[in-house]
Amino acid sequence: MALCSAGMLAHAATVLPVQQVSTAALNRSAPVQAGLATFYAMDYDQALVEFERVRAAHAGVPLATDYVLYVVVFRELNRLDLLDTTFYANDGFLTGKHVVSENPAVRDQIRTLAQQASDEADAVLAKDAKNVDALYARGWAHALLAAYTGLAQRAFPSALKLAISAKGDEEQVLKLDPQYADANLVVGNYEYVVGALPFTFRLLIGIAGISGSKDKGMQMLKIAASDGVLTSVDARTCMMLFLRREARYVEAEAVAQALATQYPGTTCSSWSLPTCTRMLATRPRPLPTTSVCWRRRGSRSTFTGCTWSFATSGWATRCGGSACTGRQRRRTGVRRLRPRRVRSCGSDAWWLQANRTT
Repeated sequence: MALCSAGMLAHAATVLPVQQVSTAALNRSAPVQAGLATFYAMDYDQALVEFERVRAAHAGVPLATDYVLYVVVFRELNRLDLLDTTFYANDGFLTGKHVVSENPAVRDQIRTLAQQASDEADAVLAKDAKNVDALYARGWAHALLAAYTGLAQRAFPSALKLAISAKGDEEQVLKLDPQYADANLVVGNYEYVVGALPFTFRLLIGIAGISGSKDKGMQMLKIAASDGVLTSVDARTCMMLFLRREARYVEAEAVAQALATQYPGTTCSSWSLPTCTRMLATRPRPLPTTSVCWRRRGSRSTFTGCTWSFATSGWATRCGGSACTGRQRRRTGVRRLRPRRVRSCGSDAWWLQANRTT
Protein backbone atom coordinates (compact mmCIF):
# COMPACT_ATOMS: atom_id res chain seq x y z
CA MET A 1 0.00 0.00 0.00
CA ALA A 2 1.41 3.27 -0.87
CA LEU A 3 1.38 6.96 -0.27
CA CYS A 4 3.34 9.18 2.16
CA SER A 5 6.73 9.20 3.75
CA ALA A 6 9.26 9.65 6.52
CA GLY A 7 8.94 8.52 10.04
CA MET A 8 11.06 8.07 13.10
CA LEU A 9 10.57 4.32 13.09
CA ALA A 10 12.27 3.99 9.75
CA HIS A 11 15.56 4.93 11.35
CA ALA A 12 15.34 2.04 13.80
CA ALA A 13 16.76 -0.09 11.02
CA THR A 14 20.41 0.25 10.03
CA VAL A 15 20.66 2.63 7.09
CA LEU A 16 22.92 1.34 4.32
CA PRO A 17 25.15 3.75 2.43
CA VAL A 18 23.55 4.75 -0.85
CA GLN A 19 26.16 2.99 -2.95
CA GLN A 20 25.43 -0.30 -1.16
CA VAL A 21 21.69 -0.27 -1.84
CA SER A 22 20.94 -2.13 -5.06
CA THR A 23 18.29 -0.94 -7.47
CA ALA A 24 17.77 -0.36 -11.18
CA ALA A 25 19.45 2.77 -12.50
CA LEU A 26 16.08 3.89 -13.88
CA ASN A 27 14.67 4.12 -10.36
CA ARG A 28 17.22 6.80 -9.45
CA SER A 29 16.69 8.84 -12.62
CA ALA A 30 15.38 12.40 -12.31
CA PRO A 31 12.18 11.81 -14.36
CA VAL A 32 11.18 8.84 -12.17
CA GLN A 33 11.90 10.64 -8.91
CA ALA A 34 9.95 13.66 -10.14
CA GLY A 35 7.03 11.42 -11.08
CA LEU A 36 7.06 9.83 -7.64
CA ALA A 37 7.00 13.24 -5.95
CA THR A 38 3.97 14.19 -8.04
CA PHE A 39 2.31 10.88 -7.20
CA TYR A 40 2.84 11.32 -3.45
CA ALA A 41 1.26 14.78 -3.75
CA MET A 42 -1.80 12.89 -5.04
CA ASP A 43 -1.74 14.62 -8.43
CA TYR A 44 -2.41 11.30 -10.13
CA ASP A 45 -3.25 12.65 -13.56
CA GLN A 46 0.00 14.60 -13.82
CA ALA A 47 1.98 11.67 -12.40
CA LEU A 48 0.47 9.44 -15.07
CA VAL A 49 1.57 11.88 -17.78
CA GLU A 50 5.12 11.91 -16.41
CA PHE A 51 5.36 8.13 -16.14
CA GLU A 52 3.91 7.65 -19.62
CA ARG A 53 6.83 9.72 -20.88
CA VAL A 54 9.26 7.49 -19.00
CA ARG A 55 7.56 4.42 -20.43
CA ALA A 56 7.76 5.79 -23.99
CA ALA A 57 11.46 6.50 -23.54
CA HIS A 58 12.13 2.98 -22.19
CA ALA A 59 10.02 0.70 -24.34
CA GLY A 60 10.13 -2.94 -23.29
CA VAL A 61 11.45 -2.16 -19.80
CA PRO A 62 9.08 -3.81 -17.28
CA LEU A 63 9.79 -1.26 -14.55
CA ALA A 64 8.63 1.56 -16.83
CA THR A 65 5.30 -0.22 -17.30
CA ASP A 66 5.09 -0.79 -13.54
CA TYR A 67 5.29 2.96 -12.90
CA VAL A 68 2.19 3.52 -15.02
CA LEU A 69 0.40 0.59 -13.39
CA TYR A 70 1.29 1.98 -9.97
CA VAL A 71 -0.44 5.28 -10.66
CA VAL A 72 -3.49 3.76 -12.37
CA VAL A 73 -4.11 1.33 -9.49
CA PHE A 74 -3.91 3.94 -6.74
CA ARG A 75 -5.82 6.55 -8.65
CA GLU A 76 -8.67 4.07 -8.96
CA LEU A 77 -8.42 2.95 -5.31
CA ASN A 78 -8.60 6.60 -4.30
CA ARG A 79 -11.67 7.14 -6.49
CA LEU A 80 -13.31 4.15 -4.84
CA ASP A 81 -12.53 5.61 -1.39
CA LEU A 82 -10.37 2.60 -0.54
CA LEU A 83 -7.34 4.55 0.65
CA ASP A 84 -9.05 5.61 3.86
CA THR A 85 -6.85 3.98 6.49
CA THR A 86 -9.73 3.76 8.97
CA PHE A 87 -11.16 1.06 6.72
CA TYR A 88 -8.24 -1.23 7.62
CA ALA A 89 -7.95 -0.38 11.32
CA ASN A 90 -9.43 -3.77 12.20
CA ASP A 91 -10.43 -7.02 10.50
CA GLY A 92 -13.84 -5.69 9.49
CA PHE A 93 -12.71 -5.07 5.91
CA LEU A 94 -12.41 -8.85 5.44
CA THR A 95 -16.01 -9.58 6.35
CA GLY A 96 -17.75 -6.22 6.10
CA LYS A 97 -19.51 -4.84 3.06
CA HIS A 98 -17.92 -1.85 1.40
CA VAL A 99 -19.86 -1.21 -1.79
CA VAL A 100 -17.74 0.04 -4.68
CA SER A 101 -18.55 0.79 -8.28
CA GLU A 102 -15.74 -0.48 -10.47
CA ASN A 103 -14.93 1.22 -13.74
CA PRO A 104 -14.73 -1.69 -16.25
CA ALA A 105 -12.40 0.29 -18.52
CA VAL A 106 -9.95 1.00 -15.68
CA ARG A 107 -10.21 -2.59 -14.46
CA ASP A 108 -9.25 -3.86 -17.93
CA GLN A 109 -6.46 -1.29 -18.16
CA ILE A 110 -5.00 -2.49 -14.87
CA ARG A 111 -5.09 -6.10 -15.98
CA THR A 112 -3.54 -5.23 -19.35
CA LEU A 113 -0.72 -3.23 -17.79
CA ALA A 114 0.02 -5.96 -15.24
CA GLN A 115 0.13 -8.59 -17.95
CA GLN A 116 2.34 -6.43 -20.15
CA ALA A 117 4.81 -5.78 -17.32
CA SER A 118 4.88 -9.51 -16.56
CA ASP A 119 5.46 -10.38 -20.23
CA GLU A 120 8.26 -7.83 -20.55
CA ALA A 121 9.91 -9.23 -17.42
CA ASP A 122 9.57 -12.78 -18.74
CA ALA A 123 11.30 -11.74 -21.97
CA VAL A 124 14.24 -10.39 -19.99
CA LEU A 125 14.38 -13.43 -17.71
CA ALA A 126 14.34 -15.77 -20.70
CA LYS A 127 17.77 -14.35 -21.56
CA ASP A 128 19.02 -13.90 -18.00
CA ALA A 129 17.19 -15.88 -15.32
CA LYS A 130 19.04 -14.00 -12.56
CA ASN A 131 18.16 -10.49 -13.65
CA VAL A 132 17.04 -9.02 -10.32
CA ASP A 133 15.49 -5.92 -11.87
CA ALA A 134 13.19 -8.03 -14.05
CA LEU A 135 12.31 -10.30 -11.13
CA TYR A 136 11.51 -7.29 -8.99
CA ALA A 137 9.40 -5.70 -11.73
CA ARG A 138 7.36 -8.88 -12.24
CA GLY A 139 6.79 -9.24 -8.51
CA TRP A 140 5.77 -5.60 -8.21
CA ALA A 141 3.27 -5.94 -11.07
CA HIS A 142 1.68 -8.99 -9.42
CA ALA A 143 1.60 -7.21 -6.05
CA LEU A 144 -0.18 -4.17 -7.50
CA LEU A 145 -2.71 -6.38 -9.26
CA ALA A 146 -3.20 -8.32 -6.02
CA ALA A 147 -3.90 -5.06 -4.15
CA TYR A 148 -6.53 -4.03 -6.67
CA THR A 149 -8.08 -7.51 -6.83
CA GLY A 150 -8.32 -7.81 -3.06
CA LEU A 151 -9.40 -4.28 -2.17
CA ALA A 152 -11.60 -3.27 -5.09
CA GLN A 153 -12.98 -6.64 -6.19
CA ARG A 154 -12.75 -8.39 -2.81
CA ALA A 155 -11.67 -11.50 -4.66
CA PHE A 156 -9.42 -12.66 -1.82
CA PRO A 157 -8.48 -16.13 -3.19
CA SER A 158 -7.31 -14.60 -6.48
CA ALA A 159 -5.52 -11.81 -4.62
CA LEU A 160 -3.76 -14.35 -2.38
CA LYS A 161 -2.59 -16.32 -5.40
CA LEU A 162 -1.13 -13.16 -6.95
CA ALA A 163 0.44 -12.18 -3.63
CA ILE A 164 2.14 -15.56 -3.31
CA SER A 165 3.54 -15.16 -6.82
CA ALA A 166 4.77 -11.66 -6.02
CA LYS A 167 6.35 -12.82 -2.77
CA GLY A 168 8.16 -15.63 -4.60
CA ASP A 169 9.73 -13.22 -7.07
CA GLU A 170 10.79 -10.74 -4.39
CA GLU A 171 12.25 -13.47 -2.20
CA GLN A 172 14.28 -14.63 -5.18
CA VAL A 173 15.53 -11.08 -5.62
CA LEU A 174 16.68 -10.97 -2.00
CA LYS A 175 18.43 -14.33 -2.38
CA LEU A 176 20.33 -13.10 -5.42
CA ASP A 177 21.01 -9.64 -3.99
CA PRO A 178 20.35 -9.11 -0.25
CA GLN A 179 21.03 -5.37 -0.69
CA TYR A 180 18.00 -4.93 -2.98
CA ALA A 181 16.07 -3.16 -0.21
CA ASP A 182 12.95 -2.41 -2.27
CA ALA A 183 12.12 -6.12 -2.44
CA ASN A 184 11.50 -6.13 1.32
CA LEU A 185 8.22 -4.23 0.89
CA VAL A 186 6.22 -6.98 -0.81
CA VAL A 187 7.65 -9.77 1.33
CA GLY A 188 7.25 -7.75 4.53
CA ASN A 189 3.65 -6.88 3.74
CA TYR A 190 2.89 -10.51 2.95
CA GLU A 191 4.45 -11.73 6.19
CA TYR A 192 2.64 -9.18 8.32
CA VAL A 193 -0.78 -9.45 6.68
CA VAL A 194 -0.84 -13.24 6.77
CA GLY A 195 0.46 -13.26 10.34
CA ALA A 196 -2.21 -10.76 11.39
CA LEU A 197 -5.16 -12.61 9.88
CA PRO A 198 -7.84 -13.86 12.27
CA PHE A 199 -7.22 -17.37 13.59
CA THR A 200 -9.92 -18.92 11.39
CA PHE A 201 -8.40 -17.50 8.22
CA ARG A 202 -4.88 -18.56 9.23
CA LEU A 203 -6.14 -22.04 10.01
CA LEU A 204 -7.71 -22.38 6.58
CA ILE A 205 -4.71 -21.15 4.60
CA GLY A 206 -2.31 -22.96 6.94
CA ILE A 207 -3.62 -26.22 5.53
CA ALA A 208 -2.07 -25.16 2.23
CA GLY A 209 1.24 -24.40 3.93
CA ILE A 210 0.76 -20.63 3.90
CA SER A 211 2.06 -18.81 6.96
CA GLY A 212 3.37 -15.43 8.02
CA SER A 213 4.97 -13.56 10.90
CA LYS A 214 4.02 -10.07 12.02
CA ASP A 215 7.42 -9.49 13.64
CA LYS A 216 9.35 -10.57 10.57
CA GLY A 217 7.09 -8.50 8.37
CA MET A 218 7.60 -5.36 10.45
CA GLN A 219 11.38 -5.79 10.40
CA MET A 220 11.39 -6.12 6.60
CA LEU A 221 9.21 -3.03 6.29
CA LYS A 222 11.71 -1.11 8.41
CA ILE A 223 14.46 -2.07 5.96
CA ALA A 224 12.37 -0.96 2.99
CA ALA A 225 11.45 2.26 4.81
CA SER A 226 15.02 3.23 5.61
CA ASP A 227 16.87 1.91 2.53
CA GLY A 228 14.32 1.57 -0.26
CA VAL A 229 14.70 3.71 -3.36
CA LEU A 230 11.19 3.13 -4.69
CA THR A 231 9.45 1.78 -1.63
CA SER A 232 10.53 3.96 1.29
CA VAL A 233 7.31 5.98 1.26
CA ASP A 234 5.12 2.91 0.76
CA ALA A 235 6.82 1.00 3.56
CA ARG A 236 6.44 3.82 6.06
CA THR A 237 2.79 4.16 5.20
CA CYS A 238 2.26 0.43 5.78
CA MET A 239 4.13 0.62 9.07
CA MET A 240 1.88 3.46 10.20
CA LEU A 241 -1.22 1.47 9.31
CA PHE A 242 -0.01 -1.69 11.04
CA LEU A 243 1.12 0.19 14.17
CA ARG A 244 -2.30 1.76 14.36
CA ARG A 245 -3.98 -1.63 14.03
CA GLU A 246 -1.91 -2.79 17.00
CA ALA A 247 -2.97 0.28 19.00
CA ARG A 248 0.63 1.51 19.14
CA TYR A 249 -0.63 5.04 18.71
CA VAL A 250 2.43 6.91 19.92
CA GLU A 251 4.62 5.30 17.25
CA ALA A 252 1.92 5.54 14.60
CA GLU A 253 1.36 9.21 15.35
CA ALA A 254 5.09 9.93 14.95
CA VAL A 255 5.07 8.38 11.50
CA ALA A 256 1.80 10.08 10.53
CA GLN A 257 3.11 13.46 11.69
CA ALA A 258 6.18 13.08 9.50
CA LEU A 259 4.00 12.07 6.55
CA ALA A 260 1.78 15.10 7.04
CA THR A 261 4.81 17.37 7.24
CA GLN A 262 6.47 16.10 4.08
CA TYR A 263 3.29 15.61 2.04
CA PRO A 264 0.59 17.87 3.55
CA GLY A 265 -2.95 17.11 2.49
CA THR A 266 -2.30 13.57 1.33
CA THR A 267 -4.83 10.87 2.11
CA CYS A 268 -2.82 8.92 4.67
CA SER A 269 -1.77 11.94 6.71
CA SER A 270 -5.12 13.73 6.60
CA TRP A 271 -6.99 10.65 7.84
CA SER A 272 -4.48 8.86 10.04
CA LEU A 273 -2.91 11.70 12.03
CA PRO A 274 -6.18 13.01 13.55
CA THR A 275 -7.24 9.44 14.31
CA CYS A 276 -3.97 8.59 16.06
CA THR A 277 -4.09 11.84 18.01
CA ARG A 278 -7.68 11.20 19.07
CA MET A 279 -6.93 7.61 20.09
CA LEU A 280 -3.97 8.80 22.16
CA ALA A 281 -6.29 11.12 24.04
CA THR A 282 -8.99 8.51 24.59
CA ARG A 283 -7.01 5.30 25.01
CA PRO A 284 -7.91 3.11 28.02
CA ARG A 285 -6.47 4.07 31.41
CA PRO A 286 -6.06 1.83 34.46
CA LEU A 287 -8.79 1.98 37.09
CA PRO A 288 -7.40 3.37 40.36
CA THR A 289 -9.31 0.86 42.48
CA THR A 290 -10.91 -2.51 41.83
CA SER A 291 -11.97 -3.70 38.41
CA VAL A 292 -14.28 -6.60 37.76
CA CYS A 293 -13.71 -10.24 36.91
CA TRP A 294 -16.54 -12.59 36.10
CA ARG A 295 -15.76 -16.17 37.06
CA ARG A 296 -17.97 -19.03 36.01
CA ARG A 297 -18.65 -21.60 38.73
CA GLY A 298 -20.86 -24.29 37.34
CA SER A 299 -24.21 -22.73 36.51
CA ARG A 300 -23.52 -19.69 38.71
CA SER A 301 -21.66 -16.55 37.72
CA THR A 302 -20.07 -14.40 40.42
CA PHE A 303 -17.94 -11.29 40.45
CA THR A 304 -14.54 -11.39 42.09
CA GLY A 305 -12.13 -8.59 42.74
CA CYS A 306 -9.33 -8.10 40.25
CA THR A 307 -6.36 -5.78 40.17
CA TRP A 308 -5.02 -4.25 36.98
CA SER A 309 -1.57 -5.44 35.98
CA PHE A 310 -1.34 -3.77 32.58
CA ALA A 311 -3.26 -0.89 31.04
CA THR A 312 -3.07 -0.66 27.27
CA SER A 313 -5.18 -2.02 24.47
CA GLY A 314 -4.04 -5.47 25.57
CA TRP A 315 -5.32 -5.26 29.16
CA ALA A 316 -4.71 -8.19 31.47
CA THR A 317 -6.00 -8.74 35.00
CA ARG A 318 -5.02 -10.72 38.05
CA CYS A 319 -7.75 -12.25 40.20
CA GLY A 320 -7.81 -10.89 43.73
CA GLY A 321 -10.26 -13.34 45.23
CA SER A 322 -12.55 -11.01 47.19
CA ALA A 323 -16.17 -10.53 46.23
CA CYS A 324 -16.90 -7.45 44.16
CA THR A 325 -20.27 -5.97 45.05
CA GLY A 326 -22.47 -3.68 43.00
CA ARG A 327 -21.43 -0.82 45.27
CA GLN A 328 -17.77 -1.47 44.54
CA ARG A 329 -18.50 -1.54 40.81
CA ARG A 330 -20.28 1.78 41.05
CA ARG A 331 -17.38 3.20 43.00
CA THR A 332 -15.00 2.38 40.16
CA GLY A 333 -17.17 4.27 37.71
CA VAL A 334 -18.18 1.25 35.63
CA ARG A 335 -20.77 2.25 33.06
CA ARG A 336 -20.71 -0.51 30.45
CA LEU A 337 -19.30 -4.01 30.68
CA ARG A 338 -18.28 -6.30 27.85
CA PRO A 339 -17.07 -9.86 28.49
CA ARG A 340 -13.66 -10.79 27.16
CA ARG A 341 -11.58 -13.93 27.76
CA VAL A 342 -8.53 -13.54 29.97
CA ARG A 343 -6.13 -16.44 30.33
CA SER A 344 -4.39 -15.08 33.40
CA CYS A 345 -7.55 -15.62 35.46
CA GLY A 346 -7.85 -19.27 34.49
CA SER A 347 -9.69 -21.19 31.81
CA ASP A 348 -13.09 -20.56 33.38
CA ALA A 349 -12.64 -16.85 33.98
CA TRP A 350 -13.72 -13.82 32.00
CA TRP A 351 -12.94 -10.19 32.47
CA LEU A 352 -15.31 -7.36 31.87
CA GLN A 353 -13.92 -4.29 30.19
CA ALA A 354 -14.84 -1.31 32.34
CA ASN A 355 -15.53 2.04 30.72
CA ARG A 356 -15.24 4.71 33.37
CA THR A 357 -17.66 7.60 33.63
CA THR A 358 -15.01 9.89 35.13
